[in-house]
Amino acid sequence: MIRVGVRVMRRTVVLVGAAVLALAPNLVASAAPSSPEERAAALARPGIVFISVTWHGWVRDKRTGEVFGGTAGYEVKTACTGAIVTPDGHIATASHCVHTGPLGGGGALIASAVADLTKVGRVKDEAKAQRDLAEHGQAEGASPDSPIERAIQVERAEVKGSEQVRDIAPATVVDLVAPEDGDIAVLKVPREHLPAVPVRADQTPVGTPILAIGYPGSTSGAVDPSLEPSSKNGQISAKRTQQGRPFYEFSAAATHGMSGGPVVDMDGGIVGLVSQGSPGETQSFNLAASAQTLAEVLQGKEITAAIGDHDRDYRTGLDKYFEGDYDSAVEYFDAVLAGSPGHQQAAEYRKLAADKGGKPGGAPTLLIVFAFLCAGIAIATATAGTAVLLTRRKRLAAASVPALVFTPTPSGGIPVPAQGFPVTPSGGMPVPALGFPVTPAGGFASGPGLSAPPVTPGGGFAPSVPASEATTDKVTRHDVLPVVLGGQPQHHGQADAQEAERRDVPLGQHQPDQQAEAGRTEVQPGTPLAGHPGPDQPHDGNHAQQGGEGEGR
Repeated sequence: MIRVGVRVMRRTVVLVGAAVLALAPNLVASAAPSSPEERAAALARPGIVFISVTWHGWVRDKRTGEVFGGTAGYEVKTACTGAIVTPDGHIATASHCVHTGPLGGGGALIASAVADLTKVGRVKDEAKAQRDLAEHGQAEGASPDSPIERAIQVERAEVKGSEQVRDIAPATVVDLVAPEDGDIAVLKVPREHLPAVPVRADQTPVGTPILAIGYPGSTSGAVDPSLEPSSKNGQISAKRTQQGRPFYEFSAAATHGMSGGPVVDMDGGIVGLVSQGSPGETQSFNLAASAQTLAEVLQGKEITAAIGDHDRDYRTGLDKYFEGDYDSAVEYFDAVLAGSPGHQQAAEYRKLAADKGGKPGGAPTLLIVFAFLCAGIAIATATAGTAVLLTRRKRLAAASVPALVFTPTPSGGIPVPAQGFPVTPSGGMPVPALGFPVTPAGGFASGPGLSAPPVTPGGGFAPSVPASEATTDKVTRHDVLPVVLGGQPQHHGQADAQEAERRDVPLGQHQPDQQAEAGRTEVQPGTPLAGHPGPDQPHDGNHAQQGGEGEGR
């Protein structure tokens, strides 16, 4: 009978387990990221920023003294990408994005001068002319040998109600190493509580999967203006050095607009910054300045790269979301939005979790699955116990009726039973006693192979109940409290420095910067060239060989 119960319990557990396993994928696996790259991009995207630099100056040929740029000079805009590395506004990018030398903004101004010379027929080979002016010429400001003007702006997307807006902030250069000596720069914007990306200062092995994230310049004219960065997947192909500085060769495609953008691992940590590469996306050969150099630059300025409490809540919320625990995900994303109301990605994933049924304070999905499993086991145990009980009752009922055994009937007389009625005396048949023989105190008479069941105080017997039926499992949900759940919200621009002006501009609307007008009284330009400078066009500054930066080390 015990074997029968065990078989029943096993069958029931198998059926319940199959049902739970069939239900679990719908509850959990439905939210799993389609690839590790999706999760890595979700982790890093909040800290990606768009960097635009406006350059103004003239170009002088030191061999002849001729000055190019006319009376107004050249004005060129370049674009790059950066990554926030501290919540209080430090941004890492490539130094050639903000360097004033020939590999940076100076090279962009020289390219404008070469374009003018080409228009009037003085240049046949633009590449050669670019190299010559980079070597023998100089980009300068309104006065000879003065630095060119540079205005840096950092833009990032935020949410304001249901609208997406641009947060535009001016930036200054904190420190940098020259493009040929590491190609790393650290900027600062007057902002607080920004989402940051962690920096991996240790070496990254060859073969590590990575994502290169940034704003490709090749798409700027093909799609509507947006602050949605592109993510290109690849892997670390080799380790290189330039001037003793470590670089990584990686296989992901990257264009000039992605210069300075982070190269992240599958945990969303910065392993390098896009430095130099091919002019287009067809060649999968690019270099990234190692995060080790970035860590050295930060350490030299006593800046600690770290993520904030809101970043930890956001990352935990993503983990909960991809695990299918939508209720906990909503709680963590709410904690992020309470302290950083403009966090675009937290708002996006909070909506996705809510659309899948997540709500604050709800039971976690995994606990629901566990409760289903416990309930199934309890049902299986109860079913098996009932089967055992019924089997024992049937056997005991059959054994409670004693068998009567008679001796053979002697010839000529009535048989005398060995059990049952007493011998009849002369004169009549006595009335036999009704019922079965009196049982011994404490239970039924024992028969061969039978054992008496226990006696209850009220008579009868007590059925044996499995221990699993005597108690009921209770699943207790422990509330998961995010790190800064319920933190005070930051009002829009509350913690910004007073000298910074915050501008929320709807996407697709650009406001021109108020550029300082260059003094012309001190400039002695040469003979004006025919024509005027060509229209503004983005340059990345990778057109020359070397240059210096007063801010470099």
